[in-house]
Amino acid sequence: MAKKKGLWDNIHAKRKRIAAGSGERMRNPGDAGAPTAKQLKEAKGMALGGAIGQCSRVNLGAGAPRRR
Repeated sequence: MAKKKGLWDNIHAKRKRIAAGSGERMRNPGDAGAPTAKQLKEAKGMALGGAIGQCSRVNLGAGAPRRR
């Protein structure tokens, strides 16, 4: 089964359509149908590779603090 696209995939696709002149607009926070702060936070956690709490830091390279 194909993996479903997430919230951030949809947001980036809409921004691309808007830049191409589709006439659409992004919804303002609080508008009906706009993602809530909780939904954005959950989507961000999944984009980092897991559920929130499982991936609290992104590896920033050699200068990144080590987890112990």
